[in-house]
Amino acid sequence: MDKYDIVHNKKYELVPVVEIEGELEEMSPPGVYIIPPPSSGLTLLSKLITGRAPLIITRTMPENVRKILNLEEVPVLWLTTAECGDGCVNPRRLEYLLHTLVTFMKRKETLKLIYLDGLEYLILENGFIPVYKFLSTLKDYALINNTVILVPVEKASLNEREWNLFRREFEFLQEKAE
Repeated sequence: MDKYDIVHNKKYELVPVVEIEGELEEMSPPGVYIIPPPSSGLTLLSKLITGRAPLIITRTMPENVRKILNLEEVPVLWLTTAECGDGCVNPRRLEYLLHTLVTFMKRKETLKLIYLDGLEYLILENGFIPVYKFLSTLKDYALINNTVILVPVEKASLNEREWNLFRREFEFLQEKAE
């Protein structure tokens, strides 16, 4: 067994589930929402995190995300091929990532918020079709389990066909603001 196998066989448990207290921001119903790229995405995340149990998946080091949001207890998973211990998920493990997210969604009946930053990286590592299927399945579980999933995406990173598939399947928050 090589190092790659060890990283792929590792199991993670997302603990604790932190529910941020405060007044709940108005939000659309559960589902997957495509949002503008990460710079405005973290601002939106910080507004919507109140009243929800959050989970963040990102290409940014977890300590930096917690520092930006000023929240030490929020569970953050880092998408990386580096072997870095707990809190790291190999981007090629879409099935495992899906299982982890679905388990998180099923934990409580409360409102949940997942911020999935790094979609372009997932596409680079797995291809568009597997990632599209992954997001479509996530959407179904989000609807069933009262979860809002925010996915920052840069339009220029997708071709026209891919962008149109996203437009058909997912909500676009920037369009609602226009």
